[in-house]
Amino acid sequence: MATTYKVALKLHQEHAGDENARVKITIGGVEVASNVEVISTDINSPNIFEYEVSTSDPGEGVSVPVRVDLLNDLFIDSDNDRNVCWCGLGTQVAYNGKYYTRYKKKQVDDGDVTDTVEIPRLADDEEDVVNPTTGVPVHVTTYFVKEIAADAYTWHDALAYTGDANGDPEVGSSWPHYKISSTYVEVAFPAEQKFN
Repeated sequence: MATTYKVALKLHQEHAGDENARVKITIGGVEVASNVEVISTDINSPNIFEYEVSTSDPGEGVSVPVRVDLLNDLFIDSDNDRNVCWCGLGTQVAYNGKYYTRYKKKQVDDGDVTDTVEIPRLADDEEDVVNPTTGVPVHVTTYFVKEIAADAYTWHDALAYTGDANGDPEVGSSWPHYKISSTYVEVAFPAEQKFN
């Protein structure tokens, strides 16, 4: 059996020379785009590339790699340097023609009152955190699945990466806009277990 993911990448370019930046995109070891043009130069209106890819059923702690390769790097000087900026990664799971995201179900214990808070699931580990509004401890108790629209995604925070230098973004902080400046950048998002 396989798990099918729908993956969205937000990309824009830093234009240089007489052509747009071109990239190759690989998801879960599958090349989904061998040579696509990144046209947008606007961080607030990036190109969105969407792909569906099937991978073998994930095991505990498994991640799905996503890689963007810059195919036509060009550097003339600091004002003329062709790069691609990866400004977002969204994922969902496709199953039986519908799309899903999995959420953490957290119990907030506040004296005699117990409330349930839904928080997007981006990691497998259980954790104790503090509700920033109430200061009350929050503990992950279980996961649940939620159907979402075909064009809706769970947008990921910073993930560990390999490839072109991008400093040391803190994993779990907001997405750091990885720059593909000469070769590639690769990240990996936590795999989902099957829902049935």
